[in-house]
Amino acid sequence: MPEDYQPGFYELDPRKVNVTVSLEEAIEKVKAMWPVPSTEETSFRLMRDDDEGWTRWELDWDINGSSGLTALVDAYTGKIRVIIDYRRRSGNVDNLNNTDKAIELAEEVLRKFEISTEDLSTPAVIKDDMPTAIAWNITYTVRWGHLYKGLKVEDSAIAVEIDAETLKTVSFSNGLLDIPDLDIVPGISKDQAIETVENFLSSEVISSKGYGECKALKKELVIARPNYDPKQDKLLPMGEPILVWYIYTGDTNGRSLKIMIDAQTGSVVGYRPER
Repeated sequence: MPEDYQPGFYELDPRKVNVTVSLEEAIEKVKAMWPVPSTEETSFRLMRDDDEGWTRWELDWDINGSSGLTALVDAYTGKIRVIIDYRRRSGNVDNLNNTDKAIELAEEVLRKFEISTEDLSTPAVIKDDMPTAIAWNITYTVRWGHLYKGLKVEDSAIAVEIDAETLKTVSFSNGLLDIPDLDIVPGISKDQAIETVENFLSSEVISSKGYGECKALKKELVIARPNYDPKQDKLLPMGEPILVWYIYTGDTNGRSLKIMIDAQTGSVVGYRPER
C-alpha cells in the first residue's frame, strides 16, 4: 500500500455544502426511530469521508457531560447508518444467555428499520463478556453479511448489539451497500484471474514494498468496491460495487495480500494488506 496514501476525512461547512438531507431532517429521522435524550447538551457536524464516498451528519446528545446517544445519518440518502445508545448499557447479568433469543431481538430491530433479511447471510452471534472492564459488561452482537444474488458483498454488513441484562438494543450499524444491477457471470475465468494476480505479485510494484515470493491461497467470486490504479500504483477512493475475483495470497515472510481482479475486464482494481 502506498505509504503516502491519506484517505480524505474532514468536516464540511453546512452553510457552503448543499446536501439533500438537512440537519433538522436528520435529527427528525433519528427521533422517529429512536428515543432521543431530553438534553440541551448536543453537538452536530457534517463530515465527509472521501475514501468511503459518503457525507454524513454526526449527531451527539450528551447527558451531564457524558455520551448519551450518537447517530450517523447519510446526508444525501437520509439512511441512518449508526446508532449507539450509551444509556442502555448496564449488563452485569446475563439475562439473555441464548443466541436464538439474541437473533430474535435483533430481527425485531431490522423490522423496525424496514430491513429485510432476504439478502442477508445466516446471522452470526458474538457474546462480548468483559466482567472486569467498564459498566456495560455483557452484550450479544448479531451480525449479518450482505449477499447479492447469492454472492458475498465485501465490507457490507449490518449488526445489532443487545445488552444482556436489559435485553435492549445498545447499538445498530447499517453498512449495507446499495448494489446496482450487476451481471454476476464473470467474463474471465478463475484461472485467468489467478494468472493476472501471479503477474502482479511478481512485479516491481509488489516486490518494492518488501513482500517475498507470493502465491495464491484462496479464490472467491464476490461483489466489491475497487480502490486501486495499478498504472500509478495508487490507492483511490472506493468506487461503485462491481463483480471481482478476490484472490487471497501469502508470501514467504508470512505477510498476506487480498487482491481484486475485475471479473469482466481482468484488470487489477484493488488490493489490501492483511495483518
